[in-house]
Amino acid sequence: MKRIIVLLSVVFLFSTNVSAQSPLSLKDCINIALRGNSIVRNSQTDISTYKGLKRASYSSILPNLSIGAGPSRNYRAPATYIGYAPVGVDPQTGQVKYERAEISSPAIATENYNFGLSWSQNFWDHGRWWNQIYQAESDVMAAELNYESAKLNTIALVKARYFELLKVFEQRKVASESVDLALEQLKQSKVMFEIGTVAQIDIFTSQVNYDRNKINLINQDLIIENAKRNLNLAMGRDSYTSVEIDRNTPLDVDYDISGDELTGKALIQNPELQRLERIIQSSELGYKIAKSSRYPTFSYFINYSRNNSDIDRLYKDISKNYSLNVGVNFRYMLFDGFTTKGNIQRSKNAISINEENLENQKRIIHSDIKNYYEQLMAFKEKIEINRAMIIAAEEGLRHANERYRVGSGTLIETINAQVQLTSARYNLLELRYDALIVEANLHAAIGSN
Repeated sequence: MKRIIVLLSVVFLFSTNVSAQSPLSLKDCINIALRGNSIVRNSQTDISTYKGLKRASYSSILPNLSIGAGPSRNYRAPATYIGYAPVGVDPQTGQVKYERAEISSPAIATENYNFGLSWSQNFWDHGRWWNQIYQAESDVMAAELNYESAKLNTIALVKARYFELLKVFEQRKVASESVDLALEQLKQSKVMFEIGTVAQIDIFTSQVNYDRNKINLINQDLIIENAKRNLNLAMGRDSYTSVEIDRNTPLDVDYDISGDELTGKALIQNPELQRLERIIQSSELGYKIAKSSRYPTFSYFINYSRNNSDIDRLYKDISKNYSLNVGVNFRYMLFDGFTTKGNIQRSKNAISINEENLENQKRIIHSDIKNYYEQLMAFKEKIEINRAMIIAAEEGLRHANERYRVGSGTLIETINAQVQLTSARYNLLELRYDALIVEANLHAAIGSN
């Protein structure tokens, strides 16, 4: 039985370790980022904050109810003072006679018990309370839209970092192939030198070319590690967390799109534009709230209190020992040092600023979409051209190798042909993955995944 338990434990640990090291797909990375990215998490917290403020906005119309109770003890120390003390009765008038004298009073301690209940409620403030509630609702919606915008931007960022890592992995393959080509060239130069076909300078030149390609390969490994750190940061993880991605992800760019159609979609569904519209709505309500301070407010109150030096009388006989105060408050500010006027002007200016921010954001999004669209169309053409360049470079390298082998070509021509082929392959990868990054940014600008 113990052997079975040990075996199962080993299998469990092994499977856990394997699953922990399984490569992450693009979807996996996005899900991790939506849970861990600090911008997304902070925007979620903002929603909770504004929901709390929304609840607090009902305080303007809901009643205020308070209760209080407690004992008190008053102690007066012994005192001596000059006053008038009775000294007798006038036999003729019958009135008490007083004379100035030194009077002493003993220490006195008294106890008192109180209980109070107070209720007050606003019932008219020229629409201030419902505008505050509507404003709080607009602020909650703006926070929710900010969360959606943060998610879209984070998704675009993760895609960009993911594609960048895929690109440098593919470029490392090209760098490794270049090292292999340079090594073969070095071997060939040594053989040809031994048979007397070429001079020793060709060996040195081939060695330099081989070492240069090895350095490029080392640099590419450093670029890969940096790309991994950038992806981890985008996902909200420590930069040195071990990460392995799925390198077999099918990647295609949709070039069959229309720039005008994309702009129309963005004006409808971009969450940042919707958020700015909510902010304008909130500032318009703030303007109404500021103006309401010019008008009178009405509220009513009910105060009930009990007070007695005997605690039994405070709670037992409720028909006695109490006071009740009921009234209506009318309040109108005659002069507040221009505070209301300043608040009205400030809230009016806020509307203008937020409207300008919205229009400016529309211009930015329109420009971004046009820019991304033009880049994609350019990428489409450049990728086709670069593929043709690779075919030509491969053919050129083949001919250069053949000419060098038979002695009609130079080593420099062969190395240049290798460099051209490597550069063309690098450029194709750069174009393909940069096109994917631009497409991700385009989707974020439109307001879609």
